[in-house]
Amino acid sequence: MRDDLDEGPVGFYEFIWTLNGGPSELAPHDAIDLSRRIARRFVDGGLAQIYAVTWPHCEAVEGPLGAEVLDDPEAWTVRESTPFIASIPN
Repeated sequence: MRDDLDEGPVGFYEFIWTLNGGPSELAPHDAIDLSRRIARRFVDGGLAQIYAVTWPHCEAVEGPLGAEVLDDPEAWTVRESTPFIASIPN
């Protein structure tokens, strides 16, 4: 995820896709929990901030958002017609 973040915005749903692309798929709640911990580490470490962004250009439309958005299950879903939640590198 760090490599992806170095390239630009990373949708929270992409954290889950990356985790489940490995040799063992995680249960949905476990994938979200681990993804949440990774995203929180990025934010707390000053590597990224949280924004709502649009597809396909990943244009920030709201933010930076507070870390409490990490606890919202909707933040971890794919959205194409409405802004999705993403980490944007500092």
